[in-house]
Amino acid sequence: MDYIDLLKKIDQGNLSSINLVHSIENYLLDLVLDSLVASMDESFLDFNYQRYDFEKADLDELLSSLETLPVFSDKKLIVI
Repeated sequence: MDYIDLLKKIDQGNLSSINLVHSIENYLLDLVLDSLVASMDESFLDFNYQRYDFEKADLDELLSSLETLPVFSDKKLIVI
């Protein structure tokens, strides 16, 4: 799927449970990430949005984040 279709699905709230987004273009990754963050409930963003540096991420902490359910929301965003 190209990024235009992905942005449409984000706007419609029609994403799969798990989505892998990869691109060599940082601009497109930032565009998709900004759309994903904007689609989330801002009042619970601190609880439901985690960002990890791939090279520095602690595997146990990452797995814990993946296993934890969203807080007062139906969405959770984890960026690695």
